[in-house]
Amino acid sequence: MKVCTKCSAVKPFEAFHKSAGAKDGRQSSCKECRSLASQRLYAAGGPEKARARKQAEEARRLAEQCKPCTTCSAIKPFEAFYKKTATKDGLTTACKVCLSLSGRLGYAANAESVLQKQRDARAANPERCREATKRWAAANPGHGTARIAKRRAAKLQRTPSWSETEAIEQFYINRPEDHHGDHIIPLQGELVSGLHVIANLQYLTPEENIRKGNSFNPDDWYWVK
Repeated sequence: MKVCTKCSAVKPFEAFHKSAGAKDGRQSSCKECRSLASQRLYAAGGPEKARARKQAEEARRLAEQCKPCTTCSAIKPFEAFYKKTATKDGLTTACKVCLSLSGRLGYAANAESVLQKQRDARAANPERCREATKRWAAANPGHGTARIAKRRAAKLQRTPSWSETEAIEQFYINRPEDHHGDHIIPLQGELVSGLHVIANLQYLTPEENIRKGNSFNPDDWYWVK
């Protein structure tokens, strides 16, 4: 709860606009009081003066290459906003920091739903996803190299001394052309990490492999019990 400096009423934080510069992150006067003050100012100066003030403020900010974020209310340079052709100034209304935070919070609250939608989309359009992956890899060679190196390191760490290397090599040689070689228990799983051994390998179609991803459900495999 917070006291409005204009009407002195005690109101919840949601009744105040956000302000990055304020100690508690909210403006001192409530939304209702600020709205009334704006209306009185508009009526006193007339529509034309209010419009002129707004245009002058927009022109000043355009000259200074800055604008306010609609989420945190902070005045930031244009570089702090993403480009968006649909808006008047060609930039998003919220800054990159606020959009990033909003995205992380939304993902955390709906992580499984988001991941399932991504898996379904990849399974429904495998060829399109492969082309997109190739384009991304070509545009980001460093990231691709890092991912390959991480995968190789994981294989080395998950390959025991007694692993049947010849059988594994034969498994990949005999892999059907339209199938992927998959680790039943992922090498970098969330619940458990499997070994790079012949008993942990299987053939899957591209759609099945994309749908499975890095997941593993022990209840689906009798031999794990």
